[in-house]
Amino acid sequence: MVLTLHTIVSLALLLALVAVLLSIAVLPVMLVLRLVRGSARTPAQDAEETRLIQEIHHGLERMEQRLEAIETIVFDDVRREGRSPLDRRDA
Repeated sequence: MVLTLHTIVSLALLLALVAVLLSIAVLPVMLVLRLVRGSARTPAQDAEETRLIQEIHHGLERMEQRLEAIETIVFDDVRREGRSPLDRRDA
């Protein structure tokens, strides 16, 4: 399978969209649950929630690093070929 610039950019945008949706969907739900449950939580539950939030944060950071690597590859390829980033090779 040959990855074209269009395919790579599409995948990068899809990864970015997933990261944004995770941020928008997961964190507010956790905050609402926290408000609904109140302070009747044990320290172990608080620690687990903190661990989960940190895990989500680290996952999003790794996704951001992968996206930046893809952007670097794409734009280096575009620069080497002397064309516009908006030109499609597969068109």
